[in-house]
This record gives sequence, structure tokens and C-alpha cells, in this order.
Amino acid sequence: MKTIVSILMIVMLMSSFVGAQASPLVYDEEYPIGSIIGDSVGASPELAPRGEYAIGVRTIEIVNKDQVDLAAITEENPRPLYDRALTVEVWYPAVVEEGVRQLSTYTDYIGRIDQDNLEAFDYLGRAVRDAEPNLEEGPYPVIIVTHGYPGSRYLMSNLGENLATKGYVVFSIAHADNTYLDYDPSISLASAVINRTLDQRFMISSLEPLNAEGWLAGAMDTERVGMIGYSFGGFGLLRTLGVTFGDWTKENFAPYLDLITEEEGYEGDKRVDAAVLFAPYGSGWFDTASYANISVPTLWIQGDYDSTVPYAPVHEIFDQAVNTDRYFLTYELLNHKVAPNPAPVASQKYVYADGARRWQDATWDQWIINGINFHFITAFMDAQLKGETEKMEYLNVKEPVGKNAVYSVDENGEFTEAHTYWPGFYDGTAIGLTLEHLSAE
Repeated sequence: MKTIVSILMIVMLMSSFVGAQASPLVYDEEYPIGSIIGDSVGASPELAPRGEYAIGVRTIEIVNKDQVDLAAITEENPRPLYDRALTVEVWYPAVVEEGVRQLSTYTDYIGRIDQDNLEAFDYLGRAVRDAEPNLEEGPYPVIIVTHGYPGSRYLMSNLGENLATKGYVVFSIAHADNTYLDYDPSISLASAVINRTLDQRFMISSLEPLNAEGWLAGAMDTERVGMIGYSFGGFGLLRTLGVTFGDWTKENFAPYLDLITEEEGYEGDKRVDAAVLFAPYGSGWFDTASYANISVPTLWIQGDYDSTVPYAPVHEIFDQAVNTDRYFLTYELLNHKVAPNPAPVASQKYVYADGARRWQDATWDQWIINGINFHFITAFMDAQLKGETEKMEYLNVKEPVGKNAVYSVDENGEFTEAHTYWPGFYDGTAIGLTLEHLSAE
């Protein structure tokens, strides 16, 4: 079911669920833990497993009115306007009646429409389609997820579900012109450069109307907003956090200069309270002085063998973002697939480059990557958005290089003074990881 939403009005009747009781997450006997994308596997650290809530999922549409229609630009009409519609997947704590299976089906795609090789596939998630929100234990903080280029709102459904079970309302945006279903080579890159940050900011602006009436009324604490961006989603998120374009971008996108230049004095969207940047794209596109505009706490996650978004320049942004309290988690020898779901079975019938490569790394196991990400993002967001500051202990490790950390217990199983292993990790499971911390100046 699609719900049509504009920033001016939400076209749905208000529903009330006051007094609804919380429903716990129940694993299906036919699909035990580890069998569905979004589950954590045995070697995952302490905070990786799903949380206590049963969750619902709905597909909505938000409409950003009067945006520039890049596909309709002509010499006679250089700035035609249209209503830009964005499909968004929403995961949220839900009320689920006893006996209802906590399973849903998602449809994503292999290939891309412009390459004439698009193939749909279905996979299961642990959410109930169109379930009633659980208002009894809300309102919940909000997390907005934004995909790569091109991508899908389901590319990180694993993370959306996982966070929702822990008491968040999660919105995953499908960025128009940049999905496998609507990729148009003639405008797609320009659309990404112009619209990524605008889509993100519009999603934030849509939270208040969504929280005022309709099926989500009262479910969200819109004063506590986190964002997660992967690759080009991270590119947009850097701009949302206050990073501005440098001369190279202004020269190469000169026909759109009015659309990519921020208003004077722009230092970021201050409605964002915390941000996770998965291998953010575009390090050479920005004015390096504007990195100092990032002021909210940030968690950066990337592989040091990334051939799509080079690692060293991203780390330089991290180093120069001096006004954010920040952490950088590095996966040794990991390429660009630091955030997506594990590769679907449907992709395995193709050679790697044409199928599983969209989701799967050639060195690291994607289920292990996902579990580590769940652990650290849970700790980070719980501390920043819920005030559970004790969870920062999971990020403030004594030994930043995982392979150098010491796991030491006495005869009673108690940690000794020599113990420097990462909190929440089993012995030997931090190998290949580095976790750095820099404080804001």
C-alpha cells in the first residue's frame, strides 16, 4: 500500500492506537536465526542481534513540490519545475497480534533498466507489512537511510530492520533517477549531485507532517534524528552536514551552478543529531575548508581496499572535520561493499561481476560485515539519540588496532589488567579491524 505524502498535507485519515501493547520479536520456526537477511551470525559482536520489538514495514511516497525537472530542460525553459516523488520504505516498532507471522517479502532487482538486464527477485524480512505502530513505548528517534549510485531503498533493509527492532523509526529513501528501476544516463549523475542532499533535507522536513496525522501520528521524536549514507548517499550526507562544493565541481557542473551553490552562510542542516558515513563518495569535489562545518557526532566506516571510493581521501576528510567528535572503523582489505545486504541467492546464477558483486565483497563475508556494522551503529545511535552514553564504551576501545588487542581472563573468567580487547567482541573477532577516535577541537 502506498501513502501519498506532501510536505503541505498528508492524505490519510488519522488512526489512533493509544493503549496498544508492545509486541516482542518472535523468530519463525521455519526460518531460524541466521536464515534471513538482517539476522546476526555467531561471530557477530554483542550489540549486533535484533532488538526486542516486533516491527512493521510500509511503503510511502513523499512529494517535494516545485523542483527542477532536469529531463525537461530546454533553451526556452532552462528551469522547468515538477513535483519530485520519492518512494520511501519505513520500518518501525509495531503491534502484532499473537499468531501473525513476523515475515515480509521485499522485491529488489539485479541489473539495471537502462542496460536492459533488469531482473526482479524476492527475499524475506522479519517485519509485518502495514502493521499498526506501537505507540505505547514511543515516541522513537528517527533514522534516515540513503543508498548509493545507483541503488535501492532495499539495499540496506538489513540495517533498517535491525535498528527498528531496537526502537527507531527508520526511513529508507529511493532517490528518483538513481535507482535500478529509473536510472537515466542522460540526467542521473546531475540528479545525484543536485538532489541527494535536497531529498535528504526534504525527508527531514516531512517528519513533522507525518508525525502530526496519519498512521505514524505520535510515533516519532522528531527532535532526535540520525542519518546514514552509503557511497553517493554519503556524498549527499556530507552536503547535508555542511560540506560545500569546491572549484572543480563548480566548473564541471557550471550549467547547474545555481542549483548546487548553497546560500551564503550555510553550515549544515542542524536538524541532524548524528550521522554514519559508509565510504562517502566525492572527496575531490568539495571545498576542504568546509569540512569544519560538520559539527554533529559522526561514525565513518570503510574498507581500506576500496576501488570505488578511495580510502585515503575519505580518511583525510575525517581528519579535517575538526569540529565533530568522530570515529573511523576500517576493514582491512575490504573493497566498496561495506554496507549492503548479503548477496541474494538469485544473483548466484550469474558470473560475479554481473550478479553478486552489487552486494558481496570478494574477501570479507557479508554477514560478518553486517553484524559488525549493526554492533557499532547501535552503540553510536543509542548513545547519541537515546542518551545511553554508557554504550560509547563499545567505541572507546583501549587498543585501536584489533589484531594488537589482548584478550586476557583469569582462572575465574574475569578480565585481567592486561585485557585490551574490544568490548562486546569474542576473542579473535576484531582481527582485520581498526577503530580510531578523534575529538572535536
